[in-house]
Amino acid sequence: MDSELRRTMWCPKRCDLLSFETRRNVKKPAVTPVGTFGYVVALSMLYVIVIQPPNIVDKLPSSIPMEFYWIIIMLFGVLGVKMSTATFELHVCPTCKGVLLDSNAIEQKFLDKTRIGIIKLLNESTEQSELQCSSCTDYMHVIKITYDDHTERVRNTGTRGTGSHRNILLDIVLEEVADVVEKGLFGYSKMKIEGCKQCSSFWFDKGEMRVISRPESQLVDEPSSSEDSGK
Repeated sequence: MDSELRRTMWCPKRCDLLSFETRRNVKKPAVTPVGTFGYVVALSMLYVIVIQPPNIVDKLPSSIPMEFYWIIIMLFGVLGVKMSTATFELHVCPTCKGVLLDSNAIEQKFLDKTRIGIIKLLNESTEQSELQCSSCTDYMHVIKITYDDHTERVRNTGTRGTGSHRNILLDIVLEEVADVVEKGLFGYSKMKIEGCKQCSSFWFDKGEMRVISRPESQLVDEPSSSEDSGK
């Protein structure tokens, strides 16, 4: 997408012009010039401080305390870790907070298993959406996603405040019952996103991208009707 297109694309829902942003995926490491520079400086300084080669140490100012060099090592080490992550470009609607990702952004944002699953569902989709793609203006297709967020729910349950065991157990039971009622017998969550078969762009309503990109949100095959009937 060129810079002019970035400034003029409309939200698929036609509520506002999309704004262009660059973000980092801290969960996906990548080799970057700035990150590599940070690592090189930190490791070089660490080598000098630990090994103390005479030809280098003798040239260092004696008035500078050793703590200063350790601070430099830590700062550049943090820089290396922070900047050695994948970046991706996305377009955000200022009004509805929806997000548009192209194929490159999808690759950088999602884990490979999730990305492959979303693309597979797009290719299999036969339901056309009423939304038009912001990139190519072709009509998008509805992607029905079924995912398992049980790990996240268990983690949230484990972070409860202190209280009587009876109250905690009651809270757990009530939450599980609510999950069954809300998400069905299988405990799976569902959502619909839109994807464009023409240019491989994807549209996520507010909050959907964050939910699907979580490592604990595993895409699953939706149970068939025969399985539901106990076949």
